[in-house]
Amino acid sequence: MDFETGLIHFTKTKNGRERFVRISPILDSVLREHFASHNYAHLLVGIEGKRLNSHGELVRLMNKFREFFPMNKADWGSHSLRHSFAYNSLKKSGRMYQLQAILGHRSIDVTVDLYGQLQAQDIECPSPYEP
Repeated sequence: MDFETGLIHFTKTKNGRERFVRISPILDSVLREHFASHNYAHLLVGIEGKRLNSHGELVRLMNKFREFFPMNKADWGSHSLRHSFAYNSLKKSGRMYQLQAILGHRSIDVTVDLYGQLQAQDIECPSPYEP
């Protein structure tokens, strides 16, 4: 994360391509507060405050997260948070091409196939001219 440029740099992605995503103002505030209250160099840390080094450690953190934020959905993981973000972005009048860039899909077809089923009545504010 680079607070000066306002970008998060993803280096190890599913498709092998690195990408940059802009940090929203709210996330910027939350992350600054988090780093100010801890002496950790990384956002997600293991038991000893060191960078997560395994998938198992991430699963353990997700299980802990699930305890604090229970949902009606039976089985969900970190990838579910990605899908939730995508759905809610479109629901709040986000654009499919913007979502493609944020998620790092090579083709708009992938984004449309995954998230194009959103119904018109699900969109909170269909006008791009209203907040």
